[in-house]
Amino acid sequence: MAINSKHRVICFIGIDGTGKTTQIMSLIADYCSIDNKCRYVWNRYEPFLTKPFNYVGNLFIRAKAKNQSVDVQPIEFGQYAIKRRALSKYHLISIIYQLFLLFDYYVQTMVKVGIPLLTGHTIFCDRYIYDTLVDLAVDFEYSHNQFGNVVSISQRIFLKADIIFLFDLPGNIAYERKPEVPQTLLFARRNKYLDLNDIKLASQIVLVDCNNSIDEIKRYLRAKVSEVLAI
Repeated sequence: MAINSKHRVICFIGIDGTGKTTQIMSLIADYCSIDNKCRYVWNRYEPFLTKPFNYVGNLFIRAKAKNQSVDVQPIEFGQYAIKRRALSKYHLISIIYQLFLLFDYYVQTMVKVGIPLLTGHTIFCDRYIYDTLVDLAVDFEYSHNQFGNVVSISQRIFLKADIIFLFDLPGNIAYERKPEVPQTLLFARRNKYLDLNDIKLASQIVLVDCNNSIDEIKRYLRAKVSEVLAI
């Protein structure tokens, strides 16, 4: 049976260690056999315009960590709290940094998702703007209202997803699967993802309980995706 001719954006978000990519690849294998215009897109934010900020920030972190005799490896995770405090201290710089980051991500998304969508592809998107907003919310300690406002604004600017699967798993279990990510960071991010679920996003979000077996999750996802694709 053919996929509906109106092509879609299907997003998968959530903390590390929940099995998103494994499930997406399984879905891709299923649906590509029906329609070869299905495409997997890894859409995690990759710094480009913000590289100068990151470079200066990393120099600051290394100097700060050296003074405190703190191991700076790996710098992306181990010192994120120091970096957050440094950026938060300088309000104007932190706002400019966040705006640059979101514009940077918008351009990346239009290239990775927008162009294939225009050429008639159905996009299975591994990470989306909501993952980036969760990262910012944790790094800059957004309040619940601030987070809701940023999400609302982003919805008006970024390409709308037809359905968003939020993969959820307790932080301690996710940490067992991804021990390279600090447990406190996983817990903080998970809390923001659950806030995201509370916001509801016009009922686009579907919460996926990753305590279930891989096969149970796969059957659930297939049923939901089939509804969206009108198969």
